[in-house]
Amino acid sequence: MSRTVSDGILQVHWLPAVSSAAAPTVAEIAAGTDLTPYLTPDGVNFPLTQNMVDNFGIADTFDGQRIGTWGSSNPNLKMFRDDTDEADTFEGIARGDEGFVLISRFGAPSATARVEVWPAQAGTPLPNPPARNENQSYTQGFAITSAPNLFAVVAA
Repeated sequence: MSRTVSDGILQVHWLPAVSSAAAPTVAEIAAGTDLTPYLTPDGVNFPLTQNMVDNFGIADTFDGQRIGTWGSSNPNLKMFRDDTDEADTFEGIARGDEGFVLISRFGAPSATARVEVWPAQAGTPLPNPPARNENQSYTQGFAITSAPNLFAVVAA
């Protein structure tokens, strides 16, 4: 079994439009913004939740469950502030902007690459508290507007 780390490989892009969440195109990715250079090492936080449904009655002695709904809870990106140009990041994604967060966990999102496509609405970029010996950063939160495609493949 092959294993890989995220460092230097994982990429994140903000896309204004995607015609198919199952197959974003190379052109759609090129039209977006590569957020990778701005991300902190721990800056990609898109957690998923899995809800369970109780499936037992008074006559049962085992508390059985079934799979229920799923979702995402407080997904966000933590990015560096830039004192000279924040047009792509802090100023570039405004509260209420709708688009797609594309996460490519195995390198550049080129044709046939496996990626995740998250339909999203951007929240307010929130500056993080300053800390000694740390770069300034902020957190860009998102509302996930519909089910993400975790098994998308980039189309040519």
